[in-house]
Amino acid sequence: MPEHIAYAVFFTLGALCFLVSFFYIRKHSFQKHRLERDEYCQKWIWRATTLALWCPLFLTLQAVIPLQADILDENAKETVWSMIHQGSAVVLFILSMIHAFIVCFFIRHIENHTYAKSSIVLKHLGLYGMGAALVFSVIFHPASNMSGVRSHFAFNMAGIAQWLFVVSMMLFYGSYTIDFKDPESVSEPIVSQEQE
Repeated sequence: MPEHIAYAVFFTLGALCFLVSFFYIRKHSFQKHRLERDEYCQKWIWRATTLALWCPLFLTLQAVIPLQADILDENAKETVWSMIHQGSAVVLFILSMIHAFIVCFFIRHIENHTYAKSSIVLKHLGLYGMGAALVFSVIFHPASNMSGVRSHFAFNMAGIAQWLFVVSMMLFYGSYTIDFKDPESVSEPIVSQEQE
């Protein structure tokens, strides 16, 4: 099917771009804005980066291995390929959410960082959106049947939840572009709550 080939090719290219961009993100976001200020922070931020570096693999797997054609058929038996597709997407979602949580935690608790307020707000919106969507996307996904309901309502809920997660994930990762600005050009450095 041509649409699946296009999906697989473009998502795999996106995964490669994601992989390359993360080395840039680490240098021009985490280090530049003093998020890696001591050994403890460096260790956790490196863990967050390592988790994110696995994301392209699972993004590629879910792109290359499609859901079965009759996944929306209420009487269809799930195939191993559908389970791999769904499992890859879930791992991608979980890794992204843990990465986002670690980054948001350290931005909140590190004094004297130079992240812009808009970057912090977008990162938190992305994290909260991912958290809310993950639960629903797993429960209502057609390949999981965890809800016990194989109705059009369940399928629609699964689709909405997955789109919410994808948009939230893009919002979070997209917020790194704000961090590439010169820290001195940030109008209002954010002060941690301990200082307030």
